[in-house]
Amino acid sequence: MSNGLVKFHIDAIVRFQGEDWRIMHVPDFNRVLAKRLSDGHLDFLPTAELAGGPPSLLPGQDGGAEMSESSEVEASPAARYGLAKRVPRPTRQGSTADEKNLEQLVAQFKELVDIVRVPNRKRGAKVKAFADQHGITLPTAYRRLAIVEATPTVDALNRAVRSDKGKPRLNVAVAAIIREKLQKHRRIPEAKTLERVRDLVNGVCRSRDLPEVSIETIRRFEQEIPLKQRLEEMGRLEEAKALYGNKVGHLPGNDYPLALVQIDHTPCQICFVDEIDRMPIGDAWLTHVIDTYSRMILGFFLSFDAPSALSAGMALAQAILPKESLLRRLGIEGEWPCWGYPDIVHVDNAQDLNGRMMHSAREQFRFDLIDRPVGSPNFGGTVESAFRTFINRHKETPGTKFSNIFERAEYDSEGRAIMTLREFEVLYIEFLVNDYHLKGHRGHDMDLMAPLQKWKLGIFEGDKRPPRGLPDRPTDELSIKLGFLPYEMRTIQDGTVSMFAEKYYSGVLQQVMLDIDPNAPKDKRRFMVRYDPRDISRVWLFREKTQSYIELTFADARKPAITLWEHNARKKRRGDPAREFVEQRFQSIQKQDELRVMSAKATKKARKERQRETERKRGALTSQERPPRPKSPQYDDDLIISDNDAEELKRLSERVRPASVKGHGGNTNDGN
Repeated sequence: MSNGLVKFHIDAIVRFQGEDWRIMHVPDFNRVLAKRLSDGHLDFLPTAELAGGPPSLLPGQDGGAEMSESSEVEASPAARYGLAKRVPRPTRQGSTADEKNLEQLVAQFKELVDIVRVPNRKRGAKVKAFADQHGITLPTAYRRLAIVEATPTVDALNRAVRSDKGKPRLNVAVAAIIREKLQKHRRIPEAKTLERVRDLVNGVCRSRDLPEVSIETIRRFEQEIPLKQRLEEMGRLEEAKALYGNKVGHLPGNDYPLALVQIDHTPCQICFVDEIDRMPIGDAWLTHVIDTYSRMILGFFLSFDAPSALSAGMALAQAILPKESLLRRLGIEGEWPCWGYPDIVHVDNAQDLNGRMMHSAREQFRFDLIDRPVGSPNFGGTVESAFRTFINRHKETPGTKFSNIFERAEYDSEGRAIMTLREFEVLYIEFLVNDYHLKGHRGHDMDLMAPLQKWKLGIFEGDKRPPRGLPDRPTDELSIKLGFLPYEMRTIQDGTVSMFAEKYYSGVLQQVMLDIDPNAPKDKRRFMVRYDPRDISRVWLFREKTQSYIELTFADARKPAITLWEHNARKKRRGDPAREFVEQRFQSIQKQDELRVMSAKATKKARKERQRETERKRGALTSQERPPRPKSPQYDDDLIISDNDAEELKRLSERVRPASVKGHGGNTNDGN
């Protein structure tokens, strides 16, 4: 499956006019020498018309009929570098390496291929580990890495590895002792002399019955470690800084094309006119992307809007994409052979250059994002120098605002303005392609070379390091541009997506709604929705399940296209119709607060009364339990004496004698 890139390394498979070809040689930016897989025919193919093919085939698989469906699966890094099961040729005619040596060589090649894929500034530790693992010096490891990077085949590495069979080599145990003693006694502030380290090493070797070494061997092992690192470990920081510190305007790591690019904004300082009435409308902003190795302008973006994530993203998108179609569309004759993904993007500390969109693009397109160090303006010298060149050259353009009020004096910039933004874009590209890129530069490491010459040198011949080779060529222009657009995270509600107070729709959304987020399966899934502020009538929803974008349009098809700025301006003009009720609503809010306070007070008072009653009952004496009261006697109607029995009652009472009561003295009280 093609990943939207055309790879130009040796043995890469490309597709041209429906057929698969293997790249044999890359002479320049415009063509490659390739062999047709079906019949072995050799021919030069135009790079602009090539498409990505299946992964590199193994030797003996050059026939198109032999390719299976599995060939379309993305190859491993080793397979993409033509490794797989490739057997190296004999080192010399008449001699062959044994199976063990072949396995070791292939293992080294695999490790070197993995190191090649690591950014240049992160390779040091990996190369050091590779050298230690295989018992070779650091310079030897770097030489082998350069060979694999320049010619990624086992054959090239095999021819470079010398055959020392039968010759004495330093014992691995002795090498370990040397490195240990150097680390302990030499790479410290109180470093011992090399003679003293040699004596210590030989003492250990004698005790273990190992061969002794000379001082030259000790010195050779010490030189495996870069001098800068040795000086720093020995505490000689000022000396290390004097020898290896960054000079003014110098950027570390920019030693090949696309290693490090810079991006920044500047005003054009030219008054433009509109395209309809040709009336002056003001200045515009220019965003540059420049390759710090060659000074080539890789891309730019012009806009009347202030610097933003959009302008930075669109400039980077143009830098990554090929420029042939742009030059043809504008009718400009010339060469602008720049494309490919940078390793590092060096940005200003502005939020728009280092925000969420840029970090999303960094993850998608696999480049590192580095801020300009605070308080180090010289780190932006490359791009700002290009800005000065541009501004000085275009002071002769009618409508220029010059650099300051003294140069401008009484010049009427608006009255003399003649160019639209699109017309200036053509003028500026003509200036870049046929002037700026062809002019000799006196900057750091340029040696009066033109940027185009320096670019070609780094691609095909090499300068500070082996040639980089032709960068992978992107073919999916839409995906590149969408990857640099700002975005919002949104859910799908009722088959639509809501943004900017508008609803967006596509028939595919009903199916996309079924996608489940594995991290939150019970929640509605949030999707990345990208938008172009220059036209918000459509947005693009990214579906992770298919790794593709889905275009959404206004749910109301009657609405015309509109920019985000126009949309916000309309909202501002409409204002707030309900503003006349603001004061009334405020009074109501205060009244509601008062009612809530009163309710709270009443509730609190009731709670206090209830608590007082409880405490009163708990503390009172009568609160103890009393015996239950006797029930009132129940009389039967038959026992009630009627008035007719009065005489009988009197007779009975006379017959009752009073009871005797004993007094305190013991006498009977008869009541007399």
